[in-house]
Amino acid sequence: PPPPSSTMAAVLDGADCSWPSAAELVQINQIREACSTEIKQLTDPARDVVGDIRVCRFLRFSEGNVAKAAESYRDFLRWRVQEGVETLRQGIVDLDQTEFMRWLDEVRSPYGPPMCPWLGE
Repeated sequence: PPPPSSTMAAVLDGADCSWPSAAELVQINQIREACSTEIKQLTDPARDVVGDIRVCRFLRFSEGNVAKAAESYRDFLRWRVQEGVETLRQGIVDLDQTEFMRWLDEVRSPYGPPMCPWLGE
């Protein structure tokens, strides 16, 4: 029989999708400290940008090397500021469902897969 969905998610495509361990949380805080200047430059430091899960992705990709993960995360944060991603994100997050669907119809490719944003509700 197939493994439960939580187990399946943890081995998805060979990536470790489990919650950060206690040891990783210490390293995540070290990365955040190393990137504190860049984090302060964000106009909207949302959890999906500066939270434990996001930073852990950089740590795991760098195979636990804090210095390498910090440099990659710093580049990511600089890119967000330089490209104005914070402004773009805020303009989308603030939309209600009708406005979001109108915006989505304007920007998505007619060749893209169909989208149902309320699937699962």
